[in-house]
Amino acid sequence: MPEWASIVLLVAGIGFIMIAIATAILHFFVGLRQPPAKRAALTVAVAYIIVASLLVLYGPTDYRLFAPAVPIPGAIVAYFFWWHDFRMKWIEAEDVGDQAIATDDWRAGIVRLLMVLTIGVGIVLYKALVTGMLDSIF
Repeated sequence: MPEWASIVLLVAGIGFIMIAIATAILHFFVGLRQPPAKRAALTVAVAYIIVASLLVLYGPTDYRLFAPAVPIPGAIVAYFFWWHDFRMKWIEAEDVGDQAIATDDWRAGIVRLLMVLTIGVGIVLYKALVTGMLDSIF
């Protein structure tokens, strides 16, 4: 594989990973009451702005002009992923009637995100304790 192809794959991979992490966090509280296509677009657009800004501000100085192009492949893949996921979970207003949907509030999304982060930190601490990495602390 030519060297330029390796560099392109590495850069696209970095952009993809950054977009994936940003959308995984943002989908909990961005555009919760929007139809699937609009919600996916809002989630990916906000993630793209954040990732592109980080790359422009903290990326290599020689390549800051090209930094906004790095997350574009990841943003395209993320849009279709989230659009499909949101479409599968979409409930029409006629199906619900006057009942309230429990997860249509951004505050509920933040609570779910905090629960996921707490569980993740707990798992990491447990594994660190089991493997003996925390023996020097305790």
